[in-house]
Amino acid sequence: MELLFGNISDWHWLILGLLLIIVELFIWSVYCLWLGVSAVTIAILINLYPNLSLIDQVFGFVGLSAVTIFVAKKILPVKTIDDKLQNNAKKHIGKMAEVISIEDGLAKIKVGNSVWQAEGCEMSIGQSVRVINAKALTLIVEDES
Repeated sequence: MELLFGNISDWHWLILGLLLIIVELFIWSVYCLWLGVSAVTIAILINLYPNLSLIDQVFGFVGLSAVTIFVAKKILPVKTIDDKLQNNAKKHIGKMAEVISIEDGLAKIKVGNSVWQAEGCEMSIGQSVRVINAKALTLIVEDES
């Protein structure tokens, strides 16, 4: 075991960090980026303090990774297309809409120039409904009356 892990140097951590950052470019997970940054930081620390033991390096990497991921999630939250669509859906709360189709139990309503799935009350084609909430990408409606 000593033979396998005994000669880990700053170059190993640097290569690991750069590989993780490159992997991040392809999978867009955000976690690989911060793991890569942590590995590069450990490489810098080993260069500054060459007597760091492997245990210190590993614990430093794990701790630094946890901190960077936690801070990144708090300060730089990842915005997805679903978040944008959810925000767009919430903008329609309070607006009037018209039921334009009902297929397989799924109602579609037209709000302004956009068409959304809807649920919430008994609907018929041509009926006017009011949007009262949004759940995921479905608008929750109630009868106008």
